Parts: sequence; C-alpha cells; structure tokens
Amino acid sequence: MRNDLKVWAEENRLHWRLDECRDPIAYGRFGHIYEHSDTQLGAFLEHPANSRLGIRAMRSKMRRLDALGLQNKQRAEGEGTWMLPSDFGSKHPLFAQVLKILGIRKIRKATGRPFEKKNAEQ
Repeated sequence: MRNDLKVWAEENRLHWRLDECRDPIAYGRFGHIYEHSDTQLGAFLEHPANSRLGIRAMRSKMRRLDALGLQNKQRAEGEGTWMLPSDFGSKHPLFAQVLKILGIRKIRKATGRPFEKKNAEQ
C-alpha cells in the first residue's frame, strides 16, 4: 500500500530524515515512525540520551500507546515498538495522539499573506 515513507510524511506534513541505515523516518523528540513493511508503519519510542525525562515518564508513554489499542511488538525498559494501523494517516482518529506521545511536530503551513509593515508610507 505505502511504499515510500518520504511521500507519506510530506502528505501528512511531518518532518523526515534518513537514519543511520539510510532508511527514511518521521522523527520526533521521543521516537519516530518508520516503515515496518510494505503495508505497515511502526512507531518506535525510546528514552532520549542525556534527557531529564525520567524512566517513569517513558513507561507512562508506553502505557498510553498500549491503551490506544496498538499492537506491541517489542518492549524493553526504556524503549518499545508498536505497529500502526494500515490506514494510519492524518484522517485516522489516533493520528494526533500518537504524534503527541512520540513528540513529532507537524510542519506549519504559511498563511500566504504578504508581510505588511506597520509604519509603511503611502
């Protein structure tokens, strides 16, 4: 269904980059969304290095992902992996909640109005 995470991230206005393995990911502060297979996306949650955020807060984020009904594939003390639904996108009801838990911010749209000077002479 989805064969390119870059296109999916741009359609949903998400920041993306290539990871160490040169695979595209939609990255956030606490994790990222990656292409698990040709038809499914995965969410990876990890405790950021040198972070003031405690391990208890990360476990709370893990419980919140479980409460959303996502399938857990791997869980460790400070990280875990969940499978996202195959129709996951901006129209999906869980989209905003998953982005918030992972710390992924959307790209803001420009208003399209030109900059107006306050003291412009006419």
